[in-house]
Amino acid sequence: MSFLFFDPSRPKTPQEVARAIKDSLMALDAKTVAEVKALEKARKDLLHLWSILLKQKVDSTCCCVEYIEKHLELFDFLVVCYYNKEIALNCGNMLRECFKFPTLAQ
Repeated sequence: MSFLFFDPSRPKTPQEVARAIKDSLMALDAKTVAEVKALEKARKDLLHLWSILLKQKVDSTCCCVEYIEKHLELFDFLVVCYYNKEIALNCGNMLRECFKFPTLAQ
């Protein structure tokens, strides 16, 4: 899974991006000490990407916010992941980013 802009296998549709984020969160469940630093950086990168995607506009609409509104399972997934102590901080930050948008805060 890669978010590089020039990678031909990068996610192209909102559905692919949502699936990639969900897969990334699940993969970031640290198990060994050797992986912790790399995983912390990956978690920070994922949070940064999440923040950027939520603010991304096509025409005058935030397309990722609209996608989450129509597919609440991704939002629900963040809430469930919040109870995993290893990724709770990141999921909490991702949820706070969502709450900046009135339609998602409801």
